[in-house]
Amino acid sequence: MSSAGDILKWLSRTFSGVVSRENGETQFSCPYCGHSSFYFNLYKQKGHCHRDSCHKSPSLKSLVLLVGHGPEDGEGGLFELEEDEPKEEPELSVILPPSQPLLAYHKGKLVTCDQAATEAVMGRGLSTSAILGWGLTYDGKRVYIPLMYKDILVQWIGRMKWWGEIPMGLRYKYAEGINIMQFLLGWDEARLWDDLLLVENSFNAIAYRSLGLPAASNFGSHLSEIQIGLIVRSRIKRVVLMWDEGSYKAAEKAVHKLRKEGVAAIACKITGQPDSHSLSWVKEAYSASLDAMRKGDISYGAETKMEDGR
Repeated sequence: MSSAGDILKWLSRTFSGVVSRENGETQFSCPYCGHSSFYFNLYKQKGHCHRDSCHKSPSLKSLVLLVGHGPEDGEGGLFELEEDEPKEEPELSVILPPSQPLLAYHKGKLVTCDQAATEAVMGRGLSTSAILGWGLTYDGKRVYIPLMYKDILVQWIGRMKWWGEIPMGLRYKYAEGINIMQFLLGWDEARLWDDLLLVENSFNAIAYRSLGLPAASNFGSHLSEIQIGLIVRSRIKRVVLMWDEGSYKAAEKAVHKLRKEGVAAIACKITGQPDSHSLSWVKEAYSASLDAMRKGDISYGAETKMEDGR
């Protein structure tokens, strides 16, 4: 563990205007919003911004993730990230499986490579513009969603067809050798937002974006340490987790992890899955969850306090 003195030296080298006060308190400009009322306690290794619109409360680990390096420990080494912490620039070489664009313009007309596949995808709430914008493709068995990071293809989600004659095989398939849990779907845009709606299913995330919701997918009922690190280092201040009914306990655990790292978060408890409800219901449940979060709640029971208007 780094000593208080080591941490103070590191803060002074890394951030400008660091002032040392009594009882291990330091004050400097907030690394997230730039406000001057940011305090960090060297002994607790925890900070807090007193600006009303920020209120970030990062740990020492969160600050290390933010800047990419840490203080020297007692043996002279660096405070190192764990092996599973996020890598800012993943060195990956990914190719989308041979497939055709689900929708494309040909001679000024919108055409599809497969009408049934297009109708099935649109049945999950995706508009033609969403299918085009996200670059969905189809190979006769799977619908592929490209996963981009800084405009580079780093992974893909291959969903087995769920209509007509369903082939044998895994429901989901990904590029081999690359842990998808180090990414979030739509992160290039999401990392710049104040609020985030996290859902398990990638199709749901894309559909909810069409509603104007700040949605992204974490690919299942688990939020990895790498994904948490991405959120901590971003501009995001508030996170609503709207996971499937059977994943509610896992969502609560993820909420506690995010709050421990200084990010406000809440779990929205629903019946079934998000796409079991109308899009307007999801939008209302998200808004109500944000209101509950502002009151200090860690969960919101949307399934008992709202009626689905379908």
